[in-house]
Amino acid sequence: MRRRPFVLVCAVVTISALALAGGSSAFAGAASAPGVSAKQVVVGLVNPSSGAFGSQFAAFVDGAKARVYIANKDGGINGRKIKLIVKDDAGDPTRSKNEYLGFANDGKVFGIIAGSFWVDVAAQQLADKGIPVVGWGFTPSYKKYPNFFGHSAAAATTDETQGADTIAKWAKSKGATKMATLAFSDPYGPPAQRVQTKIFEKLGGKNVVTVLDLPLQNADYTAVIQRIKDSGADYINAGFNQSNVVAFGKALAQANIHPKVTLLGQGYQEDILKALGSAGEGISFALEFAPFELKLPPHARYLAGLKKVAPGETRGIQSMIGWMSLDAFLKGLEVAGKNPTWESFITNLRNVHDYDAGGLEPAFDYTQVPKVGQKCWYFVTIHKGKFVPDGKTPKCGKIITGL
Repeated sequence: MRRRPFVLVCAVVTISALALAGGSSAFAGAASAPGVSAKQVVVGLVNPSSGAFGSQFAAFVDGAKARVYIANKDGGINGRKIKLIVKDDAGDPTRSKNEYLGFANDGKVFGIIAGSFWVDVAAQQLADKGIPVVGWGFTPSYKKYPNFFGHSAAAATTDETQGADTIAKWAKSKGATKMATLAFSDPYGPPAQRVQTKIFEKLGGKNVVTVLDLPLQNADYTAVIQRIKDSGADYINAGFNQSNVVAFGKALAQANIHPKVTLLGQGYQEDILKALGSAGEGISFALEFAPFELKLPPHARYLAGLKKVAPGETRGIQSMIGWMSLDAFLKGLEVAGKNPTWESFITNLRNVHDYDAGGLEPAFDYTQVPKVGQKCWYFVTIHKGKFVPDGKTPKCGKIITGL
């Protein structure tokens, strides 16, 4: 799965300001409400379900379908059932742009779920149209355009001037003093990891290893792990995706390195737990949603929907992010009113102050997302072959500015 960067922050951009920018309206064509009929609302979804990223991202669609199933089972939104149309961009930017713009221009969908992180290639056109977009929330478009909504308090990761101290404080509470920072050579990981390093140092820690240019595929961790061993680092913060967590975890165990904290990116999946085996002992993950092990009511709804639409799919972060992205869209549709328009969706969702994905995540204020970002995280650590949550409530910190 595509790694979810840890620190997600951005600047406030008001709807009115963007509406005036460049002399174009942010809500062009809003009154037409495409994709809306008396009994149905049609929603488009773009996702890399095949290609190099397919094995990591395909479950996102299952989660979104599960949320649609539960919504329709409950009677829909404002009396309308939801229809989901899925397009596969195969992880290709050009194809992704075509799929996003196809949805925006064909007049058949009311809004778009962005499972693909290539949405930025079409972002300007989607903003000019004023069509609602809901998705991951970590690319620059989510801080720039008012029609873009993250499924959580996440916001763009490319602002290196500020970030939450939550993760650094958590690591220090486990005894971490010397940090090794790792990331892949992509646009989002390195900025987020540099922020984490700065914050850890501000809290009195020391950064002893920095490698922010690992290859996205077929990475060899031998040299990196030797550097970590030689440095005496007791805290590894690596923004890894699912395809790399297992390889790195096993290489770390083989080198007999056992830091006080090993916080990897996205590996909160049952299949990864199984693949890691004993090498997973002590590896931790930060989550923006409540761990499944807490067995909250919304987990039951998610599992019931997933069992219905994708019986073979195990619970995991990818399908949960798909569920939450669709849930955030449904919240926007709900507050848009009985006769929804693009403008009412965007304006009213931007004024929701306590969205929590039905209890899956700490409540956050959509009016504050552009400037605050993610301040609360749940943490899980692998112990004896199981994910063990660090408490029943999220750890919340504060935003540090002037980094």
